[in-house]
Amino acid sequence: MKQNKEPTLLRQIITIHYEQALRRKALRILSKQSWSVDFLALLLAKAAKLSSNNIQIVIENKDGMKCTMSYEESLKTDVQQLDDSIFNHLDDNAAIDRFVREHSTRG
Repeated sequence: MKQNKEPTLLRQIITIHYEQALRRKALRILSKQSWSVDFLALLLAKAAKLSSNNIQIVIENKDGMKCTMSYEESLKTDVQQLDDSIFNHLDDNAAIDRFVREHSTRG
């Protein structure tokens, strides 16, 4: 009869470290996605106020999956915590580059 071997201590440590690394990576991705949705909600709210229309954003990937955000939905999102100072510097290329570097993913 074959006995089930328990993993060695080294193998258990490696497994725990690997799972923690995956967790940290998932949290980083989630925080960037949350920031991106908040940014789009703020952008949509500003555009709707300027145009005085009820507008929506539709994002579609190459597989056909769609994400739709309307002005009403953007009002439900708490975007007050998002620093919208970049909107005051859209004509400053250096400020835009700095903003993109701070909020971009590193692969």
